[in-house]
Amino acid sequence: MRGRQRVAVFVPPGFEPPPLLGTSQFRLEPLGPEHNEADYAAWTSSIDHIKAMPGFEDAAGRTG
Repeated sequence: MRGRQRVAVFVPPGFEPPPLLGTSQFRLEPLGPEHNEADYAAWTSSIDHIKAMPGFEDAAGRTG
């Protein structure tokens, strides 16, 4: 294998992740267009908290 690198496989080829993972305490699912309204509402309602976080003032591309 001279001149070629070995690449470690993290998941086997063809692996399909589950579309939803949840318990009585949490629920994980990929974000899609159906989540946009709630996600935007959560983001905008938290903007003061986000701006108060350490390091925010140094964030690239920040507005406001």
